[in-house]
Amino acid sequence: MKITSRTRYAIKLPAPSPGGIHPLSNIDQIVPRYYTQFLLFFPTTTRELSTDNLKASLSTTLATFYPLAGRYAVLPNNALQLECSDQGSDFFEAFVDGGLDDFGGFEQHDPRFELLSPTGIYKTSGDITEAPLVTAQVTRFQCGGSSLVLGVHHNVGDGFSASSFLTAWSLVSRGEGEEFLAPCFDHSLMDAKTLRKVDDPAKLFNHVEYQTQRPNVPATFPELKACMFKFPTWAIEALRSFCEPGTTKFEALAAHVWKSVTKARNLESHEETKLGMAVDGRTRFTPPLPEKYFGNVIFYACTSSSSQKLVENPVRYSASLVHEATHLITDEYMRSALHWLEQQPSPLGVFPSFCDARTDLALTSWSRFPLYDVDFGGGKPVFVGLPVAAFTGLVIFLPWLDDQTMVVLVGLYAEHMRNLLADPEFCT
Repeated sequence: MKITSRTRYAIKLPAPSPGGIHPLSNIDQIVPRYYTQFLLFFPTTTRELSTDNLKASLSTTLATFYPLAGRYAVLPNNALQLECSDQGSDFFEAFVDGGLDDFGGFEQHDPRFELLSPTGIYKTSGDITEAPLVTAQVTRFQCGGSSLVLGVHHNVGDGFSASSFLTAWSLVSRGEGEEFLAPCFDHSLMDAKTLRKVDDPAKLFNHVEYQTQRPNVPATFPELKACMFKFPTWAIEALRSFCEPGTTKFEALAAHVWKSVTKARNLESHEETKLGMAVDGRTRFTPPLPEKYFGNVIFYACTSSSSQKLVENPVRYSASLVHEATHLITDEYMRSALHWLEQQPSPLGVFPSFCDARTDLALTSWSRFPLYDVDFGGGKPVFVGLPVAAFTGLVIFLPWLDDQTMVVLVGLYAEHMRNLLADPEFCT
């Protein structure tokens, strides 16, 4: 499958925005500088995804989310700030020489999903100040079906924020834009100085989730492989039954995945493996952030174990480590993290401590995002995924067509993925 044609459209605001400069929070600054992307497939319908409607509704949605029509400026310490310059976003319409059936019913992640994303064209410039903060592409298949990719630059918002933009765009496209709440871009709500209650050193924590030493990233990687696994609710409940009372479904499944991946990697018994989990702090602050706060509110819960202990112990052991780590993310802990980040000379000098692609695992959950409810007027998607070919050391929990199944997308070295696929205890 290949792209046969692609047209680029510049999407401008329907009227000038209030403008201004939006400082970004310390959490915004330290996330990876790439796009958070969603890939949605829509079947052949009597009402296809109209290019004109998608472009017009994207413009209208950007007017409400007007900071996203701006661009970054780079400060002397390599931090970013958001300048509301009304430069707009990019929208692409592409055509491919294949059909939806080529993806085999979407039973597995397909490396060709990457073809359907426009974000690759921004990688070559290397100048983050030129990249649009929102980009999208509709791709037409020969069967009449379509795919839609939305990319929101990660430094302006996390997955929850990107999902809220996608939902708003779909509502506007159907003439129902009044149904969504206006976003809150007041990033002072996440300002370390504003949030500090006291300067009591006893309130500061040891933030093992971050490190200031640049990780050793290999110049080349072995072959990588991403695979999708489905876990029905009954299977997750079965996992929970082996854990301590009070273990959540997320904790039980995260523990099971971490243990199974570690086993598949065949690490030496003494080697340490770390698990880092993205935790949404919106409702964990006291008081909670506004429901529609737009930005990054992702705090890392981090835990570790020797490979031998993790693999040889029952899942109750790994689940207890996950539970302890996630419950550490409290109001006080998050305020302490923001304070610690404020003391660092540059955001480019802060790294997750769980970034060894061979031994560690990063995990995030999008399973509660209403991605399968997105409707641009021609019906809801038949499949939602990520427009990437392959990756390693990352796990993403995704929703499925029914709310009784969770999809687990795992990226590993291909050799380790073969071991995971052969493990009858991982996913039956």
